[in-house]
Amino acid sequence: MASAEPLLPGLTDAQVQQKLFLSHAITRLGTQGWLFIAPLVLLRFTPGCLIGPACWGLATMFASALIAPALGAWADQASRQFVVAAGVAAQACAVLGSTMVLLLVLQDVVNSPCDFGCGCDQ
Repeated sequence: MASAEPLLPGLTDAQVQQKLFLSHAITRLGTQGWLFIAPLVLLRFTPGCLIGPACWGLATMFASALIAPALGAWADQASRQFVVAAGVAAQACAVLGSTMVLLLVLQDVVNSPCDFGCGCDQ
């Protein structure tokens, strides 16, 4: 039986597996942190009302249900390197787009008087 080439030269299979598990754990922690904090941030823009987090949850779950099957089928047939590159590019565009929207919203909030009923003079 022929032996396979090492995945990463200079590292044992156990070390590679440990790095993969650590990478997965860090990625999952970031994802779960985002899923936890996003509705809380939306509550800041709609105080006393759950419409912001509810719309966000509905939109993300609806989009996932519609897009995931087709995206998964495409990813199964495309090359892995292209799928990873396209995923990174799509995430970068999403982060830049959401940052721009957030900056516009925050600029509007900073330039308008405080209407949260907290008594501050902002």
